[in-house]
Amino acid sequence: MGLSLDLLARLRDGFPNFVGIKDSTGDPAHAEALGARFGDDLLVLNGNDRLLSHALANHAGGAITALANLASPFARRVWDAHQRGEADIAAQATLNAARDALEAFPPFGPTVKVLLHRLYDFPAWAVRPPLLPLAADKAAEAARAMKAALKTTENTD
Repeated sequence: MGLSLDLLARLRDGFPNFVGIKDSTGDPAHAEALGARFGDDLLVLNGNDRLLSHALANHAGGAITALANLASPFARRVWDAHQRGEADIAAQATLNAARDALEAFPPFGPTVKVLLHRLYDFPAWAVRPPLLPLAADKAAEAARAMKAALKTTENTD
C-alpha cells in the first residue's frame, strides 16, 4: 500500500514544494482514491504501466515507468487517446503484455538495458553492482518475450 492520503494532504499543505508523487503501488483502488481526494491539486505520476489508462482516467498527470524505455509509442497512444477523451484499449493491452514480459525477468535495470540493446540497437551498457547482467540465455528469452508482447497490437497512427 502507498502512503496514506491524509499524510499526502499534510505534506501538500505543509510544504509548498511538495507538488507531486509517483504512485507505484499497482493498486487500482489507490489510483482512484488519489484522484478522488486530490484531483488536479497534486501531480500524480503513475508508476505501473498496467494502470496507465486507469490512472489517467482518475486524474493522474502522466507516468514514470521502466517500460516507457521500451514501449513508449504505446504509452503515447494511451496518453493521446486520453487527451481526446477516448481510450486506446489495444495500446493498453500491449503495455500490459509488455509489462508481463518485463516482470518475468527481474530486476528491471539489467533487463531494460539488455532489451534496449537487443531490440533497438542501443549500446550494450553495463550494470553496476550490486546488480548483475542478465545471463545470455535469459537475455535472449527476454528479447523474444518482449518482441512478442510488443506485437500484440499494430502501432497505427
